Amino acid sequence: MATKTRQFVLFASDTADVEILLDTIISFEMDNTGKFIIICESSTINECNEQDVMVLCWNYRIVNVVFIRLEETQEAVGFTYYPVADGICSNLKPIKLNSNNQYVKTTHGEIFRKKFRNLNFCPIVASTFLQPPYMYINNGIPKGVDGDLLRMIIYGMNASLKMMTPHRGSGWGFREKNGTWMGSLADVYDDLANFSMTSGAITLTRFTDFQISSSYSTSKVVWVSETAQAQNVALKLMHPFEKNTRLVLITSFLLVVCCAFVMKSSCWTATCNKGIQTSKSIVFYAWMICMGQAVEKLPTKSAFVQMTLVWIWYCFLIRTAYQVYLISSLKGKFYESQFVTIEDAIIAQYPFGGGAALKDYYADYPFVYKNWVNIDTQQIAPTALNISKGMNFVLAMNIDAARSVIKTHKRLSNFRKCPLIMSTIEQPPFMYLHNLTSKATGIDGEIMELVADMLNATLHLKPPFDGGDSGHYANNNWTGSLAYLESLNTFQDVLKENYPYGGLDSLKEYYIDDQAIYEKWKVLELKNVDKTLDDILDGTTDFVLASNKEFIKHHIMKYNGTKQLQIIPEKIVNSPTVVYLKKFSPLVAPLNFALRIAFEAGFVQRTYERYLDHDKKLLQRLTSKQAEPLSMEHFTGCFVLLILGCLAKSLVAPAPSPARGSECGSIESLGP
Repeated sequence: MATKTRQFVLFASDTADVEILLDTIISFEMDNTGKFIIICESSTINECNEQDVMVLCWNYRIVNVVFIRLEETQEAVGFTYYPVADGICSNLKPIKLNSNNQYVKTTHGEIFRKKFRNLNFCPIVASTFLQPPYMYINNGIPKGVDGDLLRMIIYGMNASLKMMTPHRGSGWGFREKNGTWMGSLADVYDDLANFSMTSGAITLTRFTDFQISSSYSTSKVVWVSETAQAQNVALKLMHPFEKNTRLVLITSFLLVVCCAFVMKSSCWTATCNKGIQTSKSIVFYAWMICMGQAVEKLPTKSAFVQMTLVWIWYCFLIRTAYQVYLISSLKGKFYESQFVTIEDAIIAQYPFGGGAALKDYYADYPFVYKNWVNIDTQQIAPTALNISKGMNFVLAMNIDAARSVIKTHKRLSNFRKCPLIMSTIEQPPFMYLHNLTSKATGIDGEIMELVADMLNATLHLKPPFDGGDSGHYANNNWTGSLAYLESLNTFQDVLKENYPYGGLDSLKEYYIDDQAIYEKWKVLELKNVDKTLDDILDGTTDFVLASNKEFIKHHIMKYNGTKQLQIIPEKIVNSPTVVYLKKFSPLVAPLNFALRIAFEAGFVQRTYERYLDHDKKLLQRLTSKQAEPLSMEHFTGCFVLLILGCLAKSLVAPAPSPARGSECGSIESLGP
């Protein structure tokens, strides 16, 4: 009930008494964003100083406050404050209330108006981390789904943005057993950041310890595992029929086999015509009918004729439907059954886990909770890639992040002002090189300027490194403008050529089992990565850089959609996406206002459509444009059927027909 109270009237004898009351309110986790009226009884100004009370209220994050004290004349006077008024951040100057308006207005307007609607370019500290496709941080500027939305929010609140990454731990954040928060949420909990924007799913511990904004999207957390094994191509012959249909067909033919054996039995012979064998190869001829072979003769007995016609009609319907789907079945690629729930993965004895915070969703599932493998945030994307290569592990992660790891990227059409390096030579009238910093002129020069403009790239001119001509082939290499340096195909080539290498410290951990690489790794800070990339592009260094693919916008992705993951249909959670703030933060109201405007105007949806490639389904099987060539394996099933037919012929050998006019009727027409 305490947290639902929104209006407070406090009576205190002096400033120290006010501090005790405010401390009690905060310790009981009462809503400090409510409306406060503080009445100080002492008429001594030093004991009820409005400046001291405003400072106390600001320290306790209480903004909507009216402080009333007595003047020496015993007349009541009221004060409030506006933290971002007059272009001053943290403005704690007491503003006297207008007694003519019943203490509800000041020179700044209504006393309980939303005081953080306009922050007057005061700084807002947002904690986040690199998380494709939600957050990219380039030179301190956030991009991505959350990045673009964050800049909209800051613009809507008329604030200035300061970014920070987690000072303790990494990733979204989780609470350890001793109560210490880690990751981005630790920055908010320790008052280092105003809010955390990481598209983190809501958990019980997060909801308990933090204030959440209104939701602006959803976060789908799912289990991902390796793709199911492809079925043997020989089984494609059976794929047009579902399992139940296969059982029915096998059962129907087994009935024919049973009938054939019954008709060869001594009981049947004694019943029909004692001493005379009655059956010929019924199974073989039934199989011929099933395979669509012509039947020239029919039994003489009416009952047998009807049974034969029913069998012919039955086989015709089955065969027609089968042939319709057979071609597509032979061309298709089919997989074994996949996991449907996490229980299926447990039965298959797959290890499972994910971020520590997601573990809370299985607090009521002891087996999953106790056997959960915690995966550090920086290791989630590499783990997903390892799973796509066949690693036996079931990973809990955001579905959009999974798509980002393995999706097929569109063709390179926007360099986002990244350099487009062109090698050229002075060649009037096609190319004039006054200097390498000016615009290219001439026929080719103006065309290249137009191309760079269309690609949103920064054109860099570069003369041939060997000072040659336009280029010709000599000595197994190209010269001049067409020359190229010997490429490095694998990392072993880097080691063989003794190139220096390195990257971020987090990437170094991937080689912890290879001490030779680990010890020679040169650690770079994030702020130096861009400069190192520029040096590599300019050819001024032979350094081999390990970096996240998203930092290099003009680089075509290595995997290009060839890596796939299996998403288990059972979701872990479909959580609203929110911004996390300090409990009862006064920034909640203005932040929600900015989020609501962005959501209703469609900016949130537009941002998601821009960065999340929903058309590329994670489980969509990538097929070649050319039809898969048929091999002997595709016809294995056909040979099996032929062998079965021969076995049926040999098992039920032809026998002499019964005498004409026997009680059971003649079936001699079923023999050769």
